[in-house]
Amino acid sequence: MKIDLDELLSKPFNKIVLADPEKDAPYKKIVVKRLSGGKTLYQAEKFTKTQAFHENFDDLKSFVTANISFYRNLYAWGDESFSATVRKGIVVACKKVANVETNPQTHNRTKNYPIPEGSDMPIFYKLGIFTKDNKVVQSMQDKFKQINRYIEMLSDVLHDYKEGDEIYVVDYCSGKSYLSFAVYHYLQNVKKLKVTLDGIDLKADVIKKCSDLAKEYGYDGMSFYAMDIKEFKPKKDIDLTISLHACDVATDYVLYSAVKSNAKRIFAVPCCQHECAKSINTAYEPLLTNYGILTERLSAMITDSVRCALLELNGYKTELLEFVDLTDSPKNLLIRAVKTHRPKAFLEMKKAELNDLLTRTGARLTAVELLTPKDE
Repeated sequence: MKIDLDELLSKPFNKIVLADPEKDAPYKKIVVKRLSGGKTLYQAEKFTKTQAFHENFDDLKSFVTANISFYRNLYAWGDESFSATVRKGIVVACKKVANVETNPQTHNRTKNYPIPEGSDMPIFYKLGIFTKDNKVVQSMQDKFKQINRYIEMLSDVLHDYKEGDEIYVVDYCSGKSYLSFAVYHYLQNVKKLKVTLDGIDLKADVIKKCSDLAKEYGYDGMSFYAMDIKEFKPKKDIDLTISLHACDVATDYVLYSAVKSNAKRIFAVPCCQHECAKSINTAYEPLLTNYGILTERLSAMITDSVRCALLELNGYKTELLEFVDLTDSPKNLLIRAVKTHRPKAFLEMKKAELNDLLTRTGARLTAVELLTPKDE
């Protein structure tokens, strides 16, 4: 049947999929779903090889038109459903297909979390995440999503662990230890590993409370220490270090402690990267540094880029991942680093890229002081 894109998109749809990407497509696939009961009409889930990004919007036609040139096929389901062949953004063939029930998605649809709502976790009630009947407290929805997404990304690099294996985890700057207890529960009770987990934080009152909770709820493999993370001596070789929202340069000391201890895997979610903004050369990008909010964002990008490069120079394969939707938390990037061998040529290239960035931006960062390898 003959139909152009404008005519096709004038019809009401509950779901649209853009698939079969061109070589220059930024995403492998885009799935658009109509929402119900929310502030926006549609949500797009954009898939790369390793992760998915989300975008909410109201104008379906504008979104599809802006992205269609990157894909060869479009599928749309609604009152009428269609399969379209696309070339360079133009519909060259289109046919009706059988309707498939695709009800509008809700913002609060159930997800397959590692620790799903309803889990028998009395400690989550004590921490204020669950109600007495194991439902997520409304004000803790974002925290609940963050913890689960963190664990999903953590699980991705623990495939070589089998039931009964031992694993040693250190949570640097553990704070109230929402993450510590969740990770321990997941590894111990879901993955069935033998877990030892140490949490370290400066606040003695918080550490005492966490220690009491671990004892009360039978989390026997957990210990908490009120001390500076720089003074902490691991009990044995560290399999995994974790941290969530260690503020500003605290993340640098977390990464330094992990590298110094030769941790096999490092997970860190940075927070409030203010340090770079104080030293960045305003001639680097004059328009960006004229506006405070953009300078802060530029500072965060530079800081995390430098951290990742330094981890690479210390022998870690490093990724910077979006671990929750930006609408859930603006502090949504996770550094994931796994100890490995890096070829000399790669390290030399990474060192040159790092030095070039530091020279052009003028950034003076604690990460550089702490994490530059001694032979550099």
